[in-house]
Formats: sequence, C-alpha cells, structure tokens
Amino acid sequence: MVAGMVREVSIMDLHVHTVYSRDSVIPPQLVASYARVVASLDGIAITDHNTLEGWRRAARSMKEGEFLLIPGVELEFPEGELLLYGIEELPKRFSAADAIDYAREAGGVVAAPHPFDSRRKGIAELVYSLSLDAIEVINARSSKKANSMAAAAARSLGAARLGSSDAHTPIEIGRAVTVFRRRVDSLDDFVRYILSRDTVAAWGGVLFGARRIRVR
Repeated sequence: MVAGMVREVSIMDLHVHTVYSRDSVIPPQLVASYARVVASLDGIAITDHNTLEGWRRAARSMKEGEFLLIPGVELEFPEGELLLYGIEELPKRFSAADAIDYAREAGGVVAAPHPFDSRRKGIAELVYSLSLDAIEVINARSSKKANSMAAAAARSLGAARLGSSDAHTPIEIGRAVTVFRRRVDSLDDFVRYILSRDTVAAWGGVLFGARRIRVR
C-alpha cells in the first residue's frame, strides 16, 4: 500500500443480544445508536436466541441508511448453537445441517459461535464436519483457551474469522469485533466478504470516543 493511503475498513460486532433473548437487558430500539455513537462501530448483527424479533424491532426504529444492521439469529440444536446471518425468517427444518442449507438457500452465511466453550453450547469438534462459512475465534465472554482452539479450527478449515462481544448488556457491545478489510455498505457486501474470508477478528475498546483495536 502506498505510504499515506488509508485503507477503508468496516468494524462490526456480529453477536449481540437484545431483551428478546431473555438473558439480555439491551433494548432493541437503542442497540444501534449505542453501537454507533458509544462503541464507534460501523454495523452490528443482532443474534437473539431462536428469534428474529429483536432484529425486527431494531430495524423498525431506525431510519433507512442510518446504520448497517445485519439480520441474524443464534439457533440452538441438539449438536450445539449456530449463528445464521442474512435470513429474515427462521428455518422450519430443525437440524444443524438443515439450517445451514436453509441459510445458504436464502443467500446468507453460517458461523459457529464460541465452538469450544463448554459452558455455552458450543458445537466443539463438529466444527470440523459441518459446512461452515465462519468461526467465532474471539468471543469476549469465552476463555482464552476456548478462543485459541476456535482460532486453530478456523486456520485448519480456512474459515472466515469473526470477533464478537456476545453482548447481553450495552457496555459489552464492541468488546470484540470483526474487522472487514473492505468497506461493508450492505448485506450483500457482508455476505460476499465473509465468503471471501476478508475478515480479521480483534479485541476492541473505546477510549475517549476513539477506536482502540487489538488484532489477534
């Protein structure tokens, strides 16, 4: 890159829960403004447990083009949990493999959240056999060991690497982030750059309104 040039990137938190997850206290009407103004993010994915209602409520409360809000859901299966992005209705077929097919048919992508976190329904070694697009290699609520194992799996499989807060309270938003090496302006961009593995997982933070990013 030529000296003095600034590469345009997008910094997003791809695992955020609202009150529709029951164990979260984040109102959907406020999640986007907090992420944009306080956490200095370019976009987020709302990924409530087994429902898209938080995303729907948040989307209704925003002006068009105000902020990039990715539709998502954290679905629970007997095998563990998966993150589905880019879908606007839940799959009716309810196995992990069927849900992956459903997301792909809808033009979305699928990720494994906290796969090696034994406390929170990670899919563990199934990460190697399910057809995944991305792996959450930094989850701000997981242990260093669990995140390291996820990073090793992503390297082995060539999956896109995601960083996420798994926020259940507003202050957690942006604690870990996914850095897209290109500007993400739409859901189509988001899906395309996940599929092209054009992501970096990073620890994030806010210091006097400025971004402070530490890449894994």
